Amino acid sequence: MNWHWIKSLFSASSALSPSALAPVKVHKTVKLLLKSLQVQWEIQENEQVPGEADYVFSFQQGRFRLVANAHHTFVHIHFPYFSEVPLTQIDNLRFACNDFNLKQGDFKAYYTINPKEEAINTHLVFNFRLADNDKRQSYELGSMLQHTFEMSRLFRQTFHSISESGNSDLEENSALSLRERYLSSELELWHQHPKLTWRDNSTAQHTIAQLFHTFYEDESPIRFHGLQTMQTQWSKTIYDASDDATSTEIAASISSRPREIALSSHEEISNFVLLDALGDGGNVDDSAILSPVTLQVLATVGELEEKTFVIHLDVESRVKNRDYVSVLFIEPTSPLSPVNSETSMAEMRKNLTHRFLMVRDHVEHEQREAEFRYQWQETQDALRRGDKLTEEQRFMGMSVVPNVGFNLYWGRRYFNAKRFYEALQHLENAYRVLNVNFEGLNKAAREHFYEVCYFIGFCYAELKLYERAYFYLDIVYPQNSVRYASEYVNLLVNTKDFRALATIERLIKNIEQEVARLEADEKEEDGLQAFFRFLQRRKGYVLIDQRKLDDAEAIFQALLDFPDSEKQAIDELMYIEQLRAEENNRKDS
Repeated sequence: MNWHWIKSLFSASSALSPSALAPVKVHKTVKLLLKSLQVQWEIQENEQVPGEADYVFSFQQGRFRLVANAHHTFVHIHFPYFSEVPLTQIDNLRFACNDFNLKQGDFKAYYTINPKEEAINTHLVFNFRLADNDKRQSYELGSMLQHTFEMSRLFRQTFHSISESGNSDLEENSALSLRERYLSSELELWHQHPKLTWRDNSTAQHTIAQLFHTFYEDESPIRFHGLQTMQTQWSKTIYDASDDATSTEIAASISSRPREIALSSHEEISNFVLLDALGDGGNVDDSAILSPVTLQVLATVGELEEKTFVIHLDVESRVKNRDYVSVLFIEPTSPLSPVNSETSMAEMRKNLTHRFLMVRDHVEHEQREAEFRYQWQETQDALRRGDKLTEEQRFMGMSVVPNVGFNLYWGRRYFNAKRFYEALQHLENAYRVLNVNFEGLNKAAREHFYEVCYFIGFCYAELKLYERAYFYLDIVYPQNSVRYASEYVNLLVNTKDFRALATIERLIKNIEQEVARLEADEKEEDGLQAFFRFLQRRKGYVLIDQRKLDDAEAIFQALLDFPDSEKQAIDELMYIEQLRAEENNRKDS
């Protein structure tokens, strides 16, 4: 089907009205940012420019200079003197700077001449906008600083390529395929660094600190005071579904002494690997891994008092020596004492439990890296040959940076396996790099970037972190996709957002207008009609929540004639009858 009609669905919401930037206390904000990154800095006042100062600091063994002016919300961050070449190379270096600056959106390279040493020094600079009370900007600045090291390596590769070719003609160099140039440089990078290093979220091991930062990203600080495990004392049976033991019962009598863990150090608790609480899973006969384990974590989150968080781990099944672990994360509620009863009951009505799947597969991180390397090389070979790529290859190959590709590959794999928590760690790593380079992405790469946002939003919604899900799904909603629109609507409805009904009705109206323009043989288009019925079902759910039962009933009665909606319609019609009966009973009493 030609999906041109979708564009009309979002015409009313695609134009974003710029919000006025609140006044920012620039130097105060800069100091808070640097403090949040846990770096020490030196301030150098600029006597010639009132209100301007340089902040010199070290970050991950790199030396940076941040230039801030009290009258501007943009600061300039320099990565100085990362490269030095002889003065005789000035032509090649000048062309390298021009070539690099043409291709990079956020980073710019410039050079200075040291006549005394007969050398040329190269520097990088990028701009960063400050915002008042924006809790994400610390994360974003840290990602930009990390990415600076990648950009410095990329510049060196560009310079060496020009120098070794003996051809410093910028026009000729720019005429080369950009993708081919990038691929070549990244393969070179791999030879230089055979053991890749990953940043941001840990994807090799999932720690307690990572779990809390996933659920309380905006809360700072997080402080751990104690951790204790308790092991269930009952027999449990799981099933090994591996090829050599299909449907074979593995019964475990939990009669052994429980394995207890007690930690009190913040550092120890932070670094404790969550699934290690299950014990050694290397032996299929190890009964310890079959016993459900409960962790109690005493922690302070943000401005809250010390509270006990509960994490329950339960091995549901084993497939090919992989333990499929159900994780239940329970947030604490307010005290139930009479003085707090009103607040407590309101909080208790919220869903404060989060359930998700994790897998312990006993596969070393190096094996995952090796699998990715193979798939990555296959993708690059296919690109050079002009072969048609699979959807997974296109998704992984959207980035020319190997560590981003690694995260895209495993993020997609885990997402497809409904391992949403693990997928999230990889996908967010990829997002942080792609986000800061958004302006430099071509059309195809931007489409894949939106896919990353969609998957992240989906994962957060599955974890019931709806505010964070909204952040990412709001990015993709205007991008003319039924998938994106469906998940966005689901989020609004499930969170009882006041915008849900208006959004659904606008979408329905536009579809009806489009249907009216279609030819008779096009009006049965499955995709269009299925999306229309989805919106009708969602509208019915909202109307029930608003107690507009007659309107909801009319919608679900009309949906009874469609196989894809019949079951939901029957369930909701029965629920409507139940609500009416309850209402009548209240009136009678």
